[in-house]
Amino acid sequence: KHIHPIVTMALVEVNDAGRPLANMLDAMKTGLVRPQVVDLSYNFITDLGESVAGALEVNTSITTLNLAYNNIGDINGQKVANALKGDRIIKTVILKDNSISEGSFVRFADCLKHNDTCTELDLSCNIVADGPAVQLCNSLQFNRALTSLDLSNVRLTEAGGHAIATALATPTVPLRRLSLAFCTLHTSVVAMVESLANNDCLEELDLRGNGIRTEAANKVGIALKDCRMLRKLVLAENMIKEQASEGFGIGLEANSSLTYLDLSKNMMFFGGGLRFAEGLQRNNTLQHLILHSSCILLNFLVPLAEALKTNCHLQTLDLAKNDVEEVGARALADALAVNRTLRNLDLSYNTLRDAGAVAIAEGLKANEGLMELNLEDNHITDLGSANLLHKLPHATLRVLRLGLNEISPQNVELVAQKLGGACG
Repeated sequence: KHIHPIVTMALVEVNDAGRPLANMLDAMKTGLVRPQVVDLSYNFITDLGESVAGALEVNTSITTLNLAYNNIGDINGQKVANALKGDRIIKTVILKDNSISEGSFVRFADCLKHNDTCTELDLSCNIVADGPAVQLCNSLQFNRALTSLDLSNVRLTEAGGHAIATALATPTVPLRRLSLAFCTLHTSVVAMVESLANNDCLEELDLRGNGIRTEAANKVGIALKDCRMLRKLVLAENMIKEQASEGFGIGLEANSSLTYLDLSKNMMFFGGGLRFAEGLQRNNTLQHLILHSSCILLNFLVPLAEALKTNCHLQTLDLAKNDVEEVGARALADALAVNRTLRNLDLSYNTLRDAGAVAIAEGLKANEGLMELNLEDNHITDLGSANLLHKLPHATLRVLRLGLNEISPQNVELVAQKLGGACG
């Protein structure tokens, strides 16, 4: 017998019988092949789930197992969890969208209490009842290995959120990346973020689409002032209104770790946001601020522009799909004339028209930092592009996006030549 230590095995079924895959799984069980990375995603291996679990029971080489989008079902999900419980080699397991449910989550909850090798687990997009999902969340406080967990689109409810908060407050829990998008967490996110005051591990937290309302969001914002390690926070697609800007202003002013904040697809700035802008002005760490589709009007753009004049850390600002228009563009242009650190500005879908685009270009004449500017779908015509061509700098700007406007291909090419970079 010849043993083949395959580094990566990615298989796609080629016939209905599935024999090539079945034969490979048999070879893995007998030790004839010893892959390190096994990618079986998108194979619909419903009937071979037991064979996969069998291969895991005698595993001596696999460190990464990807079974995403396979519909393996709950029985086979339980078998995978049972095999993982005693495994000391596998570090990454991906079971996204596999129709695993209550039984599998109960077995994974038990697995997490005993396994000390697996560092990355993805159980996202599986439908499970509240009880087993909460049971899995409770088990996290006993785990000493997992650094990345994705439970997005799993109905955890507030009980699950509070269980996760307890885990995050446990000093021995090593989680660094936590994806909890669309988990119906609601107000439990407050306890979760407040627990980070004593957490020295978690760096990324995704809370998109959790029905978070204004009062809870305001408390989350305030809690940021005590977060010591959190680098990335995503709160997009919730139900946050302008009153929460007060809490985020307080949090940003004192926070010394956050570098990425996504508040897009909320209505947080519809009625203003002065306190948020003041916090941003005094913040010394935030590098990426995502505010697209946030109903932003002039009453927030003016204080935001003022903050940009003195903030020397922000590198990316996404204001796409708002209501910037010409007047808001002029306020931002004044800030760009003095700002030296912003590298990427997205103003697409903002009805700037020719006058607004030219105002931005005027502000960039003295700018020495911006490298990428997105002006797509802003009703800019050949007249506006001609003015852009005349006013645009050529020192730092390298990418200018003008797609979905009313500009002829010839003028787009002229602007690209002026930039010496990319324009489209």
